[in-house]
Amino acid sequence: MRILRARGGVRRYPGRCDKRVMLALTPETPGSAPKLFEWPLDGRLSTLVALRFDMDDDEARRFALACGGAVATMTGYAPFNRHLRCVIRRYGLTNLFQDVGSGRHHQAIKPTAYDHVEDAVISDAMAQWRASYRALPEAHQMMAATIIWLYRGGPDTVWLRRVAVAWPAAYAVEVLREDGALADWGLLVALYPGW
Repeated sequence: MRILRARGGVRRYPGRCDKRVMLALTPETPGSAPKLFEWPLDGRLSTLVALRFDMDDDEARRFALACGGAVATMTGYAPFNRHLRCVIRRYGLTNLFQDVGSGRHHQAIKPTAYDHVEDAVISDAMAQWRASYRALPEAHQMMAATIIWLYRGGPDTVWLRRVAVAWPAAYAVEVLREDGALADWGLLVALYPGW
């Protein structure tokens, strides 16, 4: 068991967090030559999400398949927009994200508790945002954090301050798998076309 020090005490992450673990993709069709594509799970979940910024479309498709996602169209704004909206509804994130911006697709979706025109945090609303986030099941928190990391194009210190986000990637993948959310999470990352 790996023990991580965090604000407010010690957080314990059971599992194989200290070992190098990989997501592996099995052959897509029976009889085809096995191809193994690996993504390291020895860092944090945020590091695994950030790998998307360096993936090409083929690697993104294979990542989604490795996570159990059914891939159809992988490019363009529309597939990500549809899946993002589905994830927000399915995982109870509607009070954390809403259509408040201009844009034809997912660009209109913004995290709440922020005045996007004035570029300023709304203090009371942000306290409520973080309380709502903390009340979510852990797999749902991982989905919300992933959306924020994609929205920000990397680390965030606005919404994700003083909330749990330092999950080891191996632990997070297991939690998402056990919750039945790994395929949705993998597609969310793989379909990301940029915000």
